Amino acid sequence: MAAVADRLSEARAGGLEVREVDGELLVRGPRRLAAVAEALLGRKTEVLELLRLEAASDCLGNHEHARLLDEVAAGDSLAVTMVGLLMAAKREGAARR
Repeated sequence: MAAVADRLSEARAGGLEVREVDGELLVRGPRRLAAVAEALLGRKTEVLELLRLEAASDCLGNHEHARLLDEVAAGDSLAVTMVGLLMAAKREGAARR
């Protein structure tokens, strides 16, 4: 998971937009970063997990976020479920605004 996080950071630093749209991974940006984009798309499941963790981190303190990230990286299905629930709550809150 750390390698995917590094690749995601590299992509963003280079100017790629990486986000989740309706459960799909969207990667847009300069053609010169096509190889980076393809690498991210090749690890779609992990990239989507990281994006969900980033979004969920708004709901958590630093310590809880770090612990949750470790659990997701270890394949803890409960942690992945928690991220999904936090994302749903965040979307619901945004829809009410």
